Amino acid sequence: MERLVSLGLAERRPDGYVAVRPRGFLSLYIAAQGRLLPRTMGFAAFAAAAAAVYPFMPGADPAAAGFLAVTAAIAVWRAVDEYRAVKALLGEDGGEKKEQ
Repeated sequence: MERLVSLGLAERRPDGYVAVRPRGFLSLYIAAQGRLLPRTMGFAAFAAAAAAVYPFMPGADPAAAGFLAVTAAIAVWRAVDEYRAVKALLGEDGGEKKEQ
């Protein structure tokens, strides 16, 4: 619990500990399987899937497909860029715990 307090994820109160929402930098990321992933990763995955499927739908508009592809590319680029930034801040292992 003391580690959570030091990370700003919990507060110590007279009646016990209380979880708090992260503020600032950490609020832009979610923890998944021991890694910090940018919150935009979900949007990027959805946009990429939509861009891959939409052109094959009957009656798909080529202009809309192009716009969707550009939007998906930008979303994926930003999500990967944010992931690399947090990985660099945490060190080479990206915050992963290695088994020894």
